[in-house]
Amino acid sequence: MIDGRLSNLDRLSEHRKLLERAVARFQNDGRVVGLAAGGSLAHGAADFYSEVDLYIVVQDEGLDEIFGERDTIVEAVGSPLFGFVVDPMPGGSTDHIVIYEGPVKFDFMYLKESDFKPALKWAGCAVLKDARSRGSRHCPLRRACAGSTDSRGTPRPEPEGLDLVLVRLRQDRAGRAVGSARWSP
Repeated sequence: MIDGRLSNLDRLSEHRKLLERAVARFQNDGRVVGLAAGGSLAHGAADFYSEVDLYIVVQDEGLDEIFGERDTIVEAVGSPLFGFVVDPMPGGSTDHIVIYEGPVKFDFMYLKESDFKPALKWAGCAVLKDARSRGSRHCPLRRACAGSTDSRGTPRPEPEGLDLVLVRLRQDRAGRAVGSARWSP
């Protein structure tokens, strides 16, 4: 189900089981348009103490309903020890933080589809479901998670506004840097 997209899970069996159950729970739910794993699991730096970060992108009209089912969802994924809800920031995710036996901390982060915007936090996330892609890598979730990274694997922001203009000007000059300084985002 996760198809080797998260190689860290090979040595974290409890994390793997919980994430696979969560993905299975949301996979055929039509209200869920996207799933992405983030954090250290997605960036190849996970260890026994790492949490599972699961972003759940939901159709706007389905968010309240699916978040209302959070206790049932948590039970379907594993045996929770306890959990709590984090008050959302405007335009941000509504988070349900759960500690499972193991212990494994699991962050269920629910996000309205209309609030989803490309941002640095998405770079490097592993897309586990994308109902909007129809096999295309040009859909918003897949594009945002592809992102770009520097030589150390640190996510770089996508250029925006004036930065985008600077990138295009540089590309118009046969791909060579103009001036003595090299521009980078």
